[in-house]
Amino acid sequence: MDNLIGNKPPLSKCSYYRYQIKNLEVLYIRDTNAKRTYVAMAVDCGSKYDTKPGLAHLLEHLLFISPEQEQANDLGIGLDSLTCPIKDNTQQDIADSDVLKAPSQDDGEGCTKEDLDVAKLVCDALNNRGDSSQDTDSAPPKINDFDSFLNIYNGDSNAYTTEDETVYHYELDTAGIRQSFRLFANFFKHPSINEQTIMTESRVVDSEFQNRKYDDESRINRILEISVGKQFSTGSLKSFGCNYQELKKHCVDLYTTKYRRMVLVVCSAGENEEMKKIIEENFSLDLDKLVYMDRKCLICSGKEECEVTNNSETKHKAEDGNMNDHAPGRKDVSSEVSQSVPCDGLCTSKDMGQKFDSNLRITKLYKYKPIFPKKRVIVSISLPSELVQYHNMYDSLVYFFSKEDHSSLLYTLRKDQLIFNGTVNTITTQRETMLCFDFIVPSTDVYNVITDEINRYFQIYKDTQSMTSYYSKIERDVNWQLYEDEDMRIHVVDCAEKILRSKVLFTDLMFEHECKNLVMEECTVILVDDKYECEKVTDDEYELRYEKIECAEEFGRRLKGDMSSEADLVDNDNGNHKKDVAMCADEINANQHTETEKGVVDPHHNRVTRKKEKFDRNNRRFGIKNIVGSVIKDKDINTILKIIKCGESRLVFIKDSFTSSKTVIHLFLRYRTSILDVINLAELVGQMNVLYNHILRSNAIAITHHICHNGILFEISGLNPFFVLINILNFEGILGMMSSKIDKLNVLNDVKVSLEDEMYESGYKRTSNSIKNVYIEGYQTIEKEYEIVKEMIEQWSIQENTDENGVADEMRCGISACKAGTGGEINRFIPFNEAQSVLLIVNGYSNEECYHEVFRKICARMQGKGPALEIGIREEYGSTKDVFSVLQGENKRTDCNMVGEKKDLCHINSPKCINDILAKYRSKNDCLVFNKMINARMTIKARNNSNSVFFRIGEGIKSLAICKILVHLMNEKFFTSLRTEQSLGYVVYCSYKSIKNMHFLFFSVQSDQDVLFNIFEFIEDFDIRLECFESLKNEIMEKMKSRAQVTKHYFNIFYCSFDNVDTFRHDVCNCIDSVTVDDLKRALKEGELCVIKAEEYQESES
Repeated sequence: MDNLIGNKPPLSKCSYYRYQIKNLEVLYIRDTNAKRTYVAMAVDCGSKYDTKPGLAHLLEHLLFISPEQEQANDLGIGLDSLTCPIKDNTQQDIADSDVLKAPSQDDGEGCTKEDLDVAKLVCDALNNRGDSSQDTDSAPPKINDFDSFLNIYNGDSNAYTTEDETVYHYELDTAGIRQSFRLFANFFKHPSINEQTIMTESRVVDSEFQNRKYDDESRINRILEISVGKQFSTGSLKSFGCNYQELKKHCVDLYTTKYRRMVLVVCSAGENEEMKKIIEENFSLDLDKLVYMDRKCLICSGKEECEVTNNSETKHKAEDGNMNDHAPGRKDVSSEVSQSVPCDGLCTSKDMGQKFDSNLRITKLYKYKPIFPKKRVIVSISLPSELVQYHNMYDSLVYFFSKEDHSSLLYTLRKDQLIFNGTVNTITTQRETMLCFDFIVPSTDVYNVITDEINRYFQIYKDTQSMTSYYSKIERDVNWQLYEDEDMRIHVVDCAEKILRSKVLFTDLMFEHECKNLVMEECTVILVDDKYECEKVTDDEYELRYEKIECAEEFGRRLKGDMSSEADLVDNDNGNHKKDVAMCADEINANQHTETEKGVVDPHHNRVTRKKEKFDRNNRRFGIKNIVGSVIKDKDINTILKIIKCGESRLVFIKDSFTSSKTVIHLFLRYRTSILDVINLAELVGQMNVLYNHILRSNAIAITHHICHNGILFEISGLNPFFVLINILNFEGILGMMSSKIDKLNVLNDVKVSLEDEMYESGYKRTSNSIKNVYIEGYQTIEKEYEIVKEMIEQWSIQENTDENGVADEMRCGISACKAGTGGEINRFIPFNEAQSVLLIVNGYSNEECYHEVFRKICARMQGKGPALEIGIREEYGSTKDVFSVLQGENKRTDCNMVGEKKDLCHINSPKCINDILAKYRSKNDCLVFNKMINARMTIKARNNSNSVFFRIGEGIKSLAICKILVHLMNEKFFTSLRTEQSLGYVVYCSYKSIKNMHFLFFSVQSDQDVLFNIFEFIEDFDIRLECFESLKNEIMEKMKSRAQVTKHYFNIFYCSFDNVDTFRHDVCNCIDSVTVDDLKRALKEGELCVIKAEEYQESES
């Protein structure tokens, strides 16, 4: 079945096997280096089949409850007693264990032989069960047994429902694969659909909806759904109702009629024949065969101007004589679609300067009042679904609208001050493909101008389609060649979705058709502005504030008298494009040598000689005479590292075993950052995208930057990305190329919008990220940074008419320097002047010499003005209260507000009960956390309420190992206790964070209720017992599967200043083996305690 796999990327080391097992479409991905197994099941059933709003989503939740788990629980035999390897088990014991195999009798623990015999009888009976709708209402299930089993093997599971499909996926250590298959298959053989589970899971679904109800993105998506007549699909208690018997009937009907076509994808290290046998043993499901539709162009059906070609190239007919058949207004009725598709009027190059006839019109206009203030214009254009048409048919269209060079739509809109920023993407379902433009704007009143520009640029696209298609194919081809097997969980899920809709798996190089008759006829526009006074729509679950305005505006007019003709713009496009390519070519030729390792002769010998002389001069100038660094071999990852030191700075070259031609660069400048860095880096990356957009995309060069508390990180990857380093080195020169104050003002407004997004982020994200504000002296809060940027924008607006180098620049730089604490200097802020050290990591290089020179230049420019980073509790957040005092204070406040309020402390405890529990813990002498002092407290505003509790564990590898063990032991049980059993919140998790080399364990719960007591109670009552941590160590020792992963791994080691780079992973594993229960308890008892709370914005505040 090789023809069903397609063109596999050349760097992929996996083998792909496709076959069918009783109509179940199976794809097995064999990765011989994998120590974990990844599984995904895609079902051809989505929300479009809902007979009640949210029914498919509810069914997704119900299938995670296995009837086998219910029956085992009724007999008092949990899965833990059948499968859990205890601490003395070896890895071989785990690998050889089966679902019904007990732990070794020598251990003195586990279940008895009688228990196993009973359990075997139960499982045998379950395997012979017939009716999936059998009523088991009398036996309430223990919901999270599958998750408990996965936790034994360091795994986790998840699922999601879209309009067209439902996808279930999980991962775990390979040792548990056989048992997991049997449990997972029972989801689909014997779903647990009964009134008890429906009642429980409908509450979980409702909590998921409540979590997103006041998220503006979800609300805007709901308006888009309303615009196409789609019903509410998430589900809530209101949409489900209280008649669980009727709801059960709907769920059973949906399952029996629609869960008939499925795709299973598995990725593991085993042999194909062995895996096929295991799958056949467990997944013998009664299904319908998956039938694939013949793909065709619904737009061009019957048109002579479009021709189907092979995968390699697409030929185009562009003779002027053929254009008469496409006169404006002429229509062609396709037999394949139910409605007429108008054919666009195409203009030849001779007619480009003439006024064109537009056919894009706004058919639906919505005004939406957001929860949090932000002005946006969203334009959605519906196209025939790509799922039923030729592969990659809209690639060139998306490429054209998403580019950011001087000739692009985004650049033009920014230059004309119509938008601050914007994105372009597609959303594809079986019903349609939506081309979505999302713009952040200064005013929504310009929506008609924006729509006209979209239409005008579409006409330009039609006349430059062949050239655009050529460049989009280059971009796709390069990305295909550089693809590596990185995140296999995501890859497995992606494969499951693809196979459900496409006969061929890898379709990256399939260019079967180029549509010349594509039209954009109708669009939906959503205007987002908090100035709108819209009534609340109570008949929709989201209770949106929006107004629909009927309109049918034609946009075929010229809105600006001084606007250039299309011919000028196209010429401009070509000219700018050539100029950009020439600029980049010169840059690369000036700084990148030909790869001599591959035997290619360098044609620029004289230039190399001159660079060598310059290189020798720099050696003397920077005082680095010996460039030979220390060499380290990491046998586990099969890499060689060459480390060159200059003071506290490091230049690291990595030689790995990958055959990829991609180069990955990490450049980290260490110093205390401020909001000014955010602005400058946004300017830098934006300007580089404008100048070098084509060369970046055609070489698959990606530039991302991250700003943390103690430095800035540039991540650069792609073919020949060295010239990007040169531009970063010329930081101030690139910023000086900003064409006008308008560009800089746009950047400021863009930063302001991003800060607003952070301020109004989900509560759990804000509380978990705010630990840096508590522990880093001088680190500004988001609210403070927001005020600084607002003031800078106001000053720029006042001085808008001054010269570019006049008062406005001085005022801006003065305000920036003053607010950022740089001493009030007028000069533009340059990060190299502040940096105390630099870390430059290069992986996949072809020549060391050019990177040596860049490293020396950066080291020579560093002045180390910025203060050194110190970790400690800031004075304003310090606390001297103990846990009892804080909890009792919160309890009194809640008790006073309980009357008439929907928010009580929790479902199961009244304030009086909590006082009694607190009194019980106060009398104990060996409390783990209740007798602790809270060393720091912080309260912030966010989109919703949340609590995060942090424990400062300590520095070094052992502290890191303790954090990993505690998360491994507590995360799943924490989720089960607070979310599943007590229903206290939707987002419930335990994790750890690191600031420099300081490690923090934390617990976060996003909930409308005050759950601080419940978090402390869980930690206090948790029974800490050591288990076999082989799965945790396997995760640490997992081999890196791509050059990017290897580079990131070493960056994290150098960033945290860990010693023994080559043995780091072994050192962590050895620490895990040496940790005792006393070490874990001591870490919680002695660790500094910090509580960060997020309170929901009130409507007046937002």
